[in-house]
Amino acid sequence: MSSVISMSAPFFLGKIIDVIYTNPTVDYSDNPTRLCLGLGGVFLCGAANAIRVYLMQTSGQRIVNRRRTSLFSSILRQEVAFFVKTSTGELINHLSSDTALLRRSVTENLSDGLRAGAQASVGVSMMLFVSPNLATFVLSLVPPVSIIAVIYGRHLRKLTKVTQDSMAQTTRLAEERIGNVRTVRAFGKEMTEIENYASKADYVMQLARKEAFLGLASLERLGSLET
Repeated sequence: MSSVISMSAPFFLGKIIDVIYTNPTVDYSDNPTRLCLGLGGVFLCGAANAIRVYLMQTSGQRIVNRRRTSLFSSILRQEVAFFVKTSTGELINHLSSDTALLRRSVTENLSDGLRAGAQASVGVSMMLFVSPNLATFVLSLVPPVSIIAVIYGRHLRKLTKVTQDSMAQTTRLAEERIGNVRTVRAFGKEMTEIENYASKADYVMQLARKEAFLGLASLERLGSLET
């Protein structure tokens, strides 16, 4: 509903402008309130977007809470050999970062996808109504752009996975060194361990910057397509 109203607002604004400029001799100074109330009603109905955000965020938090509890329960039921192979820092990273990533996937990504689908449906309908020939030409560009978007999205997902794995390794390193701080100090390796952690943290930052750049580029492409 929010998407349909957002797409309809420019249409109604255009109609009002057309009415005013089509009849320039008519005095509209006595009737601005009616026009403002009509537009205000359209934008007030668009406040459904706030309800959407609240519902999706609440649902996402509940899903993450159940997943986090289920994951913790599953970890505690594993064999002792599992804890020998897997570090505590990596498991804690799964409980924190990975569940947060799941929340974004089931709330922001899902909601934005549905909203984009609604906007695309309304936009294509309006384009076909205004100019079928121009709409057909524009829609012919969708298949090649979609193929590029799929390839780009796969690359971005791989980069996100590498970033998450690197962050888990950094967390594991910090957990191991802090847990064995007596051994580190006994051998005088404080500066060495600090440099190792800083190196891994810098690598994670580089991956995050690259991921942010690719995400920004995808948003710019999406904005150009919407325009």
